Amino acid sequence: MFDTGSTKSFINKTALARTKHLPIDKNKQQYVMADGYTKFEVNGTMKLFIELHHIKTNIIVGVVNSLCVDCILGMDYLNKYKINLNNKHKQVQVYTPTDTATLPMENHVPKTRTFFSGQLLFSPAYRLLKIQGLMITHSLICFQNYETWISIYNPTYKPCYLYEDAIVGVATSLDSSMNISTILNLNIKEKNDDDHTHSLTNNSEHNIHTLSQHIQDPQQLNDLIIILKDNHPLFDTSIITIAETSTPHIICTGDNPPTTSRPYPQTIEKQNVTV
Repeated sequence: MFDTGSTKSFINKTALARTKHLPIDKNKQQYVMADGYTKFEVNGTMKLFIELHHIKTNIIVGVVNSLCVDCILGMDYLNKYKINLNNKHKQVQVYTPTDTATLPMENHVPKTRTFFSGQLLFSPAYRLLKIQGLMITHSLICFQNYETWISIYNPTYKPCYLYEDAIVGVATSLDSSMNISTILNLNIKEKNDDDHTHSLTNNSEHNIHTLSQHIQDPQQLNDLIIILKDNHPLFDTSIITIAETSTPHIICTGDNPPTTSRPYPQTIEKQNVTV
């Protein structure tokens, strides 16, 4: 983001970790924000390379822990490349001694919301789950004073290491139109059970009852019937089903006779008839 109110350029440490960059010169500094009172700390500086269309640029940026956007390009960058923010034509014009580039301005940039405490939806990072094989069971996280706890499990036998500031997932705010419920919601469970019950055929119900009538414990009987009714089409013997497979249902014995084949003595009359 271009910021004419900032004298220097800065980049978020988390955003920097997603790129290939030069080493950070770790010399801590403090800057004052536009209000003249609030101070923020810079962990170090490094040379950042930015490509605008076909023009390659670079600038010394300060690396910070927290920023409202991934990167802020201040007046040091704007003056170095004589960048013109043409608001009338909604264009960003970049000038170098040998070339010129024009970029369109964003019509709308989503606002970044900062939460002090509350609940957020959590989506684990793809790399942790699919590539490293880790497990994160959280889908809703609670935090206080910008802090929360997330449990990460390693079900594999090989060790796995997470580096500092590794991205473990994305947290998004809850919308008022969202309806969140667990799989143990009794209302939904009863509704699903009713749907399965209504679609039962008499034949399926009879077979399920026959298979489960030997169970004496009422709780076990109820749990079993629920499971069987969830799969009631399997117990409907009134409908003939034929397995559709590409492999023929035969046993290839080659040129050998069947193992059960044996000769039986015949009378002379039967032998004559056979011949």
